Amino acid sequence: MKTNKTALLLMAAAIALIVLGAASGQQTAVLQKASQICMECIGLG
Repeated sequence: MKTNKTALLLMAAAIALIVLGAASGQQTAVLQKASQICMECIGLG
């Protein structure tokens, strides 16, 4: 049962952080950074 409790705790923490990030408007910054990293990986950036 300990594994299930740990997994639930980690899932709850992840959901809370996603909600906090979305509430503070960070999704645009994350998308821009992800796009830049992807462009650099294929040699366009």
